[in-house]
Amino acid sequence: MCSTDKNLRDYARRALEMNPASEATQVILDELKSAKDSDWKIGLINSLAQQRVVSSIDLIAKYLDDSDSKVAGAAVVAITKISSPQSGKLLVNVLKKPFSSIHIKTAEGLLDIAQIYIDDNDYATASAIYQMIYNWTTKGPGSNPENNVPFSIRGHAMVGLILCNPETAADGILEIITDKDPKIRVIAVHAARNFKNKELTRILCEMLSELQPDNQKQVLALIADRGDNSFVKYIIKLLDNPNESVRLEAIVTLAQFGSPETVDKLVRTAATDRGICGKTAYKKLETVTGPNVQEANATSLPIMRPVSLI
Repeated sequence: MCSTDKNLRDYARRALEMNPASEATQVILDELKSAKDSDWKIGLINSLAQQRVVSSIDLIAKYLDDSDSKVAGAAVVAITKISSPQSGKLLVNVLKKPFSSIHIKTAEGLLDIAQIYIDDNDYATASAIYQMIYNWTTKGPGSNPENNVPFSIRGHAMVGLILCNPETAADGILEIITDKDPKIRVIAVHAARNFKNKELTRILCEMLSELQPDNQKQVLALIADRGDNSFVKYIIKLLDNPNESVRLEAIVTLAQFGSPETVDKLVRTAATDRGICGKTAYKKLETVTGPNVQEANATSLPIMRPVSLI
């Protein structure tokens, strides 16, 4: 890779990157040690990231402080991809330093590493990473609006903390679903979707009347995902909700649960609501399936057609 021709040199790098031999990795490592050009450094670091050689982390880590933020960013991505036990520690140390352009990428890398720990059932380590990121976004540099840290990073950390601590998950979800910030409330429902707990879903259903319309619709989507008929009674209550968009979502959700009771409620809505909800209820009646539903439809649809389309 000593050629002065950049294209030829890059072809050689890519060939070595695909070579699984340790000798090929060593050539890349030696070249990186003496590299001066930023683009060349980035290419070499990317090759080591693709090879995922744990022994290369120490050298790559030196470039986390490179004066070129693009080189430093490439080092963050490489350390994340290699994902050795050392990776998390290195990236945590980066977040402890004064805020710079690579901090957002570093936080995102740590979230990826935390997920790897979850996949390995190491919830304690994953939880520690999520907690550190959460603190960084709420009390540290990540909380400064001027730094433009995406809210998704904080949200991801919140969901991770909830899922890593199942004994307190329900309490955490119920606490943040009533938060004043709509973005926080969305996180609660997202966490509940990942936390397979029927009791938690039931509690959320019982809270429906207290929730904001956006979260009422999200909980309805959660009920639909669960596919549990025991939650139908909560959907029915929302058919009288003052918010039209909530009523509409309730109709669409209710139609996914086939039962004579479902048909009855949709028929009543089609008969009494002259707006979009009534028309939607009528249309959904034709799609409802389940035991004894066809018989209920056969008697209801002919009667409702003239009324619902007015």
